Amino acid sequence: MEDARPDRLRALLDAVLDAVGRPAGGAAVAGRAHFSRFHFDRLVAAGAGEPPATLRRRVLLERAAWQLLQGATVTDAGIDAGYGSTEAFSRAFARLHGIAPSRFASARGDFRVAAPNGIHFHPPAGLVAHARDRNRDSTRDHDLGSAADRGSTRHHHLGDDHERHHHLGDDHERGRCDDRHRGPDRAGGVHGSPTRGAPDGLTDRMLEHDRWLTGRLIERAALLTDDQLDRELRPGHVVLSFDGPEPSARAMLDRLVWTKEVWTAAIGGTALPPAGDRTIAALRTRFAAAGDAFVALARRIAERGQWDDLFVDALCDPPQSFTFGGAVAHVLTFSAHRREVLAGVLAELDGREREPGCPLEWERARVAPAPRAAAELRGTT
Repeated sequence: MEDARPDRLRALLDAVLDAVGRPAGGAAVAGRAHFSRFHFDRLVAAGAGEPPATLRRRVLLERAAWQLLQGATVTDAGIDAGYGSTEAFSRAFARLHGIAPSRFASARGDFRVAAPNGIHFHPPAGLVAHARDRNRDSTRDHDLGSAADRGSTRHHHLGDDHERHHHLGDDHERGRCDDRHRGPDRAGGVHGSPTRGAPDGLTDRMLEHDRWLTGRLIERAALLTDDQLDRELRPGHVVLSFDGPEPSARAMLDRLVWTKEVWTAAIGGTALPPAGDRTIAALRTRFAAAGDAFVALARRIAERGQWDDLFVDALCDPPQSFTFGGAVAHVLTFSAHRREVLAGVLAELDGREREPGCPLEWERARVAPAPRAAAELRGTT
């Protein structure tokens, strides 16, 4: 079994493991791996809790399990994990996961296994380092013994570790469908009220305000013509260089929605969505899905205390490292900026008063008995 394809996850693992036990020259190694020194040191310190060869083999076999769940063949998963034969891969896989790779997809097991250091594979090609309770991981591994001893029932004994390390992508999909706090927005767009008993009421307010106001802006844009939506009122306007220019209302709306789609996939470890349709109908549909998914995902991060968990996206060129909390804050920060610019553009296009953007106005809208105009929400009429 030979494979000539570049494997960014293996290269990332090699860079981290090369630095395990080598405190000297950490800054240079971090630079070669395209990490900040802070994030790189966290990964290296965590990795020291497991023999380098064991960590590398485990992470690659976690990825193999995830690939099988996505429909990969046993042969292809074995190639990507670096095994010279399907037989060798099958033996190693069964030792770690307690089940043959040919049966794993139908069993729908968790691709992650308990680890002593909180480092795991993060789909589609990265790593995650959990910031909390790493000692409990070690204890769990000791209690569990080897997968060969436990057999295919291994996943039933993971207890709290399984719950804490469960794939966020799976959770946010369930959360999106089971979001009991969401209801119709009487002022237009998607609306929700802060979760009762949420672990972080301030964060929840910011998430819900962002969702409400973005939905309201989409509904206002729906009243414009295509010519108005494509009119470049802000030529050369760039929010982030890698996102490109956003000169028109349509481009701004697309970036608002696309940012939610991309970061929900990156944080949740799901496939990156293709570039979407930019008609108003499509933007409304895309945002209904992405807005709900992002809010549900952020809530689960908060509930599990995972704001400081580090994940590395090896598909970025070069690879980039983020914390879950930093990524959510990034999305909300630049969403707020884009919303304000877009509100001004829409007011220019339709000649109506600028859309209210303050969270205080969102709170007034939540208790309004009927849709309110911008001036009414501000309390100026």
